[in-house]
Amino acid sequence: MIKETLLVKNSTASSLGFDFERDEPYIQMYKTHKGKKLYSYSNTFFLSYVFLGMIGVTGIILDNFFKFPVLLSLIIAILVGVSLGKIVVYLTITKSLSEKTYHKINKSLVEKAVQNNKNLWILRIACWFIILIFIIFSLMLFDKSKMAGGDFIAVILGIFGVTYIENAIHPSKGIKAIKILNKQLKEGRFND
Repeated sequence: MIKETLLVKNSTASSLGFDFERDEPYIQMYKTHKGKKLYSYSNTFFLSYVFLGMIGVTGIILDNFFKFPVLLSLIIAILVGVSLGKIVVYLTITKSLSEKTYHKINKSLVEKAVQNNKNLWILRIACWFIILIFIIFSLMLFDKSKMAGGDFIAVILGIFGVTYIENAIHPSKGIKAIKILNKQLKEGRFND
């Protein structure tokens, strides 16, 4: 069970998160190394291009040399997609997290997180859409006797996308946290 979720990035070195056990927001700091932050959009951007390049080369190799039975291919692709998603979340986000502070949270920061609710709903719907496409695509694959390398890569990318979104952002938990924060805002909890 997810006990905490990050809601919105408030600076280059920190984000606003929500702790479900304490029922309150906190500031999540990111690690820095000699004055530089470890987590950055450029690192994530670079890693994503390396990952896409590896996927492209692997797809070409798979298309030219291998054909897999459909059920076995789906199982392997799901395992690879989930594993890659969790590894990338660990390398880009989890590894860069530092200490949490539960001191007084600024009302404007909480309001910014509440405004992020629409984005979380979009991500949640995108995950549902990817899962629906995956189910339809999987059913269509069972008409074939073998799974091509390109289909294999498509399944991996779809599963990777859902895994990354669900493990890095937690849209469902974020929406739940924003409901709680919105209620706390109406109660005047963050008024100074």
